[in-house]
Amino acid sequence: EADAHLLSSPVRTGKTYMVGNIISRLWDIGWPRKKSFSPYPIMVVTKANVVTQFKKDMARVFGLDIYKEVKITNYDQLRSNFGRDVLDEKWVIKEGEEYLEYEWIPYLHPALIVADECHSLKNSDSQQSKIFQAIAKLPKGACFVLYMSATVGTRIADFQAFATTIKAEIGN
Repeated sequence: EADAHLLSSPVRTGKTYMVGNIISRLWDIGWPRKKSFSPYPIMVVTKANVVTQFKKDMARVFGLDIYKEVKITNYDQLRSNFGRDVLDEKWVIKEGEEYLEYEWIPYLHPALIVADECHSLKNSDSQQSKIFQAIAKLPKGACFVLYMSATVGTRIADFQAFATTIKAEIGN
């Protein structure tokens, strides 16, 4: 059983509305609060120019409280101020090189994270990709990730964050 799914659908096919329906139904049955103590039990991460429209759609169409029920943020915010609320950073040394690693704070990570425009995570060495790859360190079932994009990737390496989340083995 995977802790993530990939929703790949062409542009303008209603991915936002599909996700809104999923979030709304999960909230209706109380699932997020059973799975997380986070002030943000559901988090949507998208590109900065999409945040406002996503918030409007979630509030207007699905009646979701975008301040208490669903945190909608962008990849830049996840890497900076907002990320400090749910992520720990630590420097580690591997093979003589210093690297920044991320860990989601136990019990404060969301129960559901939607990675909208997930092609933004295809550079496996990027900070935002490493943040999503860190989800794999959480216990099984602690966090579910829905990756979505119209342009997911074209190379196997473009799927590193997704593959890491579902703990898939990637060979050479």
